[in-house]
Amino acid sequence: MRQYLLTWEDNVIGNEVEIIRRLNAIGRRVLLRIPIQEHNGKMDEPAAYEDAFIALKEHADLMIEFVDSDAAAKITAAEYAAHVAKCLDVLGQHCTVAEAGNEINGENWIKHDRKHKHPHPPAEVGQMVGTAVEAAQDFPLITAVTYYLSTDEQPPMLEWMGQHASNLKSNYGLISYYPNSAEVAFTRDELFQAFTDFARVVKAAEVGWGEYGLTGNFHHESSAEDLVRKVEEEFWPSFSAIPKYEGFGGFWEWQTHSEVDQVLRDAWSV
Repeated sequence: MRQYLLTWEDNVIGNEVEIIRRLNAIGRRVLLRIPIQEHNGKMDEPAAYEDAFIALKEHADLMIEFVDSDAAAKITAAEYAAHVAKCLDVLGQHCTVAEAGNEINGENWIKHDRKHKHPHPPAEVGQMVGTAVEAAQDFPLITAVTYYLSTDEQPPMLEWMGQHASNLKSNYGLISYYPNSAEVAFTRDELFQAFTDFARVVKAAEVGWGEYGLTGNFHHESSAEDLVRKVEEEFWPSFSAIPKYEGFGGFWEWQTHSEVDQVLRDAWSV
C-alpha cells in the first residue's frame, strides 16, 4: 500500500492550526514526520510537544524523529538513549511511527572534525540506532531507519550498511536523497537501481524515498513545485515496480513551501 510522507522541518509548537489547514487542503491522510528540535546542543523536552502531537494526530499519522541528522554530532550515545526513552514515554502514545535514526551513515553521525562535538564510530551508530529500534518496537511502534544516498559519498551507502548495519532491522527502510546535493545527480535509471539494490539489502518490510528537498549546492534551477512534481509524477510510477517499494517521499521543506500543496493534492488523488 502506497505510503504518503511529509516533513514539517521546524518546530510544530504553535503552528498546529496552520499545519492542520494545509493537511486538510492536501485531502489525504498522510504520515507526518515531526523532528524533535535541538537548541544550543540540547534536545527539546518532549513534554513541550505533547499538546501539538495530540492536536495533529487527529489529522495525520505521526512519525516522531527523535534526532535529526544535523543534531547527531551534538549528542552522546548515552544522551541519545535517554532522549529516545523520554520521547517514547511522553509522546509515543500519540505516534504511529518512530524514526530510530536519520541519515545514519551521513557525516553528521560519523565525521571526525572540530565542528562535530560528539562524532560516533560507525559501530556505535549501529548500536545506538538498534537500541532505539528495539525500544520503539517494544512500545510498540512501527520503526523506520533512514540512510543517506549521494553520488559522491564515501563510503557508499550499501557498503556502509554491509559493514555496520547488517543486523539492523526496522519496519521501514528509507533513503534520503537530495538531487541538488551533488555536482552530478543520479539519472532516473541510476536512482532506480540504487533503490532496487537497497530493497535487496536492507532488512525492512517496506522501503521508500524518505527525504528529499531543494537543499544543496547544485541544480538550483528547480523550484519546489518542479522537484515535487518530478518525484511524484516521474519517479514514483516507475519506482513502484521495485520490490517492497511503497513510496513515502518525505519532502523536507514542506513547512517552507506551501506552494507544493496543490501539486501533492493532484498527484496523490490518483
